[in-house]
Amino acid sequence: MDISAQHLALSSSLSYSTSSPAFRKAASKQAGTVHAPLLGTLGRGRRPVPASSPITAALHESKGDSNNNADPVELNVALDRRKLLLGSSSLGMAGLPSLLLPHSALGSPVQPPDLKLCTTPIDPGNGAASVNCCLPVSTTITDFKLPTNLPMRTRLSAHQVPSSYIAKYNQAYKLLRELPASDPRQYSQQANVHCAFCDAAYDVNGTQVEYQVHNSWLFFPWHRWYLYFHERILATLIKDDTFALPFWNWDAASGYTLPPIYNDSKSPLYDANRNPLHRTPAVVDLNYNFTESNSSAAALLAANNTLMYRQMVTNSKTPSLFFGQPYRQGDEANPGAGTIENLPHGTVHVWTGNPANPNDEDMGTLYSAGRDPIFHAHHSNIDRLWEVWKSLGGRRQDLTDSDYLNATFLFYDENAKLVRFGGV
Repeated sequence: MDISAQHLALSSSLSYSTSSPAFRKAASKQAGTVHAPLLGTLGRGRRPVPASSPITAALHESKGDSNNNADPVELNVALDRRKLLLGSSSLGMAGLPSLLLPHSALGSPVQPPDLKLCTTPIDPGNGAASVNCCLPVSTTITDFKLPTNLPMRTRLSAHQVPSSYIAKYNQAYKLLRELPASDPRQYSQQANVHCAFCDAAYDVNGTQVEYQVHNSWLFFPWHRWYLYFHERILATLIKDDTFALPFWNWDAASGYTLPPIYNDSKSPLYDANRNPLHRTPAVVDLNYNFTESNSSAAALLAANNTLMYRQMVTNSKTPSLFFGQPYRQGDEANPGAGTIENLPHGTVHVWTGNPANPNDEDMGTLYSAGRDPIFHAHHSNIDRLWEVWKSLGGRRQDLTDSDYLNATFLFYDENAKLVRFGGV
């Protein structure tokens, strides 16, 4: 079963308590230029490229081909791939589509890394302590099949969950943290999944090229399955197959603050490494660039709506603009992100992280983002926006390139078994 078929099966077993886009078409009239921060290991030395950069040539609407894959655009610009990190729109103006680079001549789907071949330790940079993100090694890899007997699960807005749900959620994370450190389902091991596959711990299997699931068309599908397995682990721990993660819908007026369920310092959902200035009732700034806004809450909401319309509608009219650029076996990592991976995905990460830390840990950098339980609520919303985008019409459809459909991933499932799926 390829990625497309598995996504269809998975999405048919999930629903969201709300899916209507909160951004307004009228907001596009207010659209302006804002520089986005980087999210990675380069600290806060962010420098946007001027509007005159050749990168602005990416602002176009590709006619694409019959397979919903936009035509690539050649850009005469030298790139430093060290800067091609999560949300690295320092390579262009915020709100622009990512670089449209030519396809690789290899033309084969990305294969998962060999977990025995892990780079350790990783140096996060800026004086942060080195980290070991290597995942447990298993002698057995099972081909994954999506269960057909799971009940329909509904992801609720994190701001609107009832007390009964909060109790389940807290209990699930309590049990997750109490698992043995060697268990691949354990809290730190779950956080390491993001670190391992997102911060150069592994190479693509059979190559000497970094394995990276950001800044390409793998961003949406890989994170969808990361959410799925994390969700199934939590559900299994509390013995409730109806359990689903919440989503933090910062794109709606009702969700523009840090959800209160993450604010209790005694809760297993709490993370001390968050920006103290952004605790509830601070309004999320989707244009955040490490400078605190003096705007009123109403002005921030209007600017957020402007950004959401630009990224979800104006600048993502084709699949490649939304999903990002092709990433095939043997390609250099980070060929180019889709529109919402840069903003608002990246800005919510860095807005949540603590700028007092060397790299805006936890949420503000790749290796540590998964340590904060709010990471999964944030990405549940990104997953929801994928479905919202497809509902907007036009050419907004899933990719059909065979190398995208047959990319293969590895995850540990709810039974602590290593599973492989995708092009199998």
